[in-house]
Amino acid sequence: MNKSTDAETWPVRLSDQDLVSWFQKDFLNIEFIKNRIRDEFHSADDELHQAIKSLNGKPLHQQTDVVAALWRHLLGRAIVFLKSKDDRENYHDAEDYGVEVLNEFLGVFRDFEPLLYGAQVTRYRDHMAHTICVFLAGACLISRTIQFSSIDTGDAILPESSRISDAEKIAMWCVMSLTHDLGIALEKIPEINQKARSMLESFRMANTRGISYQPTYSLSDELAIRIASSDLHKVSRNPNHMSPTTCEAEYHTHVQAKYYSKLAQAYERQDHGVMGATVIAKNLTFFLETDYSFDQHRPLNCNDAKQFLIRRNILRSIATHSNDNIYYLKVTEFPFLLFIIDEMQEWGRPRLSEWRETEVLERDVTVPSMTNEEVHYCVAIRPPEKAAETLSNKAELEALRIFISKCDKYRRVLRSAVAPDRALTVTLEVKGINGRPALRLIHKNPQEVQLMRDGQRTSFSDLQAQERKLCSQGS
Repeated sequence: MNKSTDAETWPVRLSDQDLVSWFQKDFLNIEFIKNRIRDEFHSADDELHQAIKSLNGKPLHQQTDVVAALWRHLLGRAIVFLKSKDDRENYHDAEDYGVEVLNEFLGVFRDFEPLLYGAQVTRYRDHMAHTICVFLAGACLISRTIQFSSIDTGDAILPESSRISDAEKIAMWCVMSLTHDLGIALEKIPEINQKARSMLESFRMANTRGISYQPTYSLSDELAIRIASSDLHKVSRNPNHMSPTTCEAEYHTHVQAKYYSKLAQAYERQDHGVMGATVIAKNLTFFLETDYSFDQHRPLNCNDAKQFLIRRNILRSIATHSNDNIYYLKVTEFPFLLFIIDEMQEWGRPRLSEWRETEVLERDVTVPSMTNEEVHYCVAIRPPEKAAETLSNKAELEALRIFISKCDKYRRVLRSAVAPDRALTVTLEVKGINGRPALRLIHKNPQEVQLMRDGQRTSFSDLQAQERKLCSQGS
């Protein structure tokens, strides 16, 4: 995909309508969507193209059937494409073994999701259309700005001919963005139990049992976490005759202790990121065929190593995106990109509490700039027409809540770290009605952080005090 040079595209506006419009115009420029392997076991009709063309101007969360079809066919096509680029295979097919299992899981989740809205009336938001939005936002932003070619997948130690291509990277982005929240239902079961238990206790039925789910740390789960936690090391066969274009080295995988301990702890608390990573690792045959060097007797060659890195990047990005114990050091890595674009998706995700209201505040998201060293985005609270004055206090409280929540998260994942350097600045703006309040975070590193309100420096504690004051006033 080519980088846009049209000055009118900045700032990039992220909304369902804008992203769908971009996608319907540009999807044939995405190689894994354009190219298709056909065989006797699959229909000649292109269901993916049909699903893309079926998208209309409605919010995506109101197009559930089309979104479900799009999810299934995008994921399947991306998996098939990644398989087709594996030079170790002599023949290729259109099979995406395991995707149908995940699609059935997604269908059950669609029926289950209303319970999650009820369990978190003021907090739970759509996670069906959300994954499509994250895929579209990432594909659009990355192709317009930093480019998929700049994303560091750890393949610099491989020969140039064996490195991961841009086309493969966008297919990887598709897989991780569409599946990153598959574990959300498992994470929320304890909250459903709590709500049900509270209701039953009011009827003097306190001895009821909740939904029973206790994760068993299986060998397949442990392997998924190990793969997500590992990096790759090169061992030269003949260090005096190394070539940048041919494979004259062997590679070993190595477990990174900090990743492993953080992901293991996240698994114990049923964090949805790592739970989702184990779900796809166990169900998609593509991940069951991951090459991994358990010992020194069977090293990986350059093609094995490339395929390991593709799968490792996907699993690590999913497993870490919801884990605040992870810290980030650079923009141009998949784990940070999935994390930050997931955070950006504030538009078009209604809560149950908002469905009961006649005047709902909308959130508009724009991205003024995105470079290899900085991500800058803005969330603006927008009231319904003719309701700006009556909702000004409510909009101010909403802006403060969004800003405080994200600042608290960003200071954790951008905290001090054992690393030679950090080239990562996050700039966040949150604005209320008519631009008031105008809240701004500039986080360059833990020692260079600016918090601003209406152009004046402020502190995190002052913002929290303002939020409490508005809450006490019943905004």
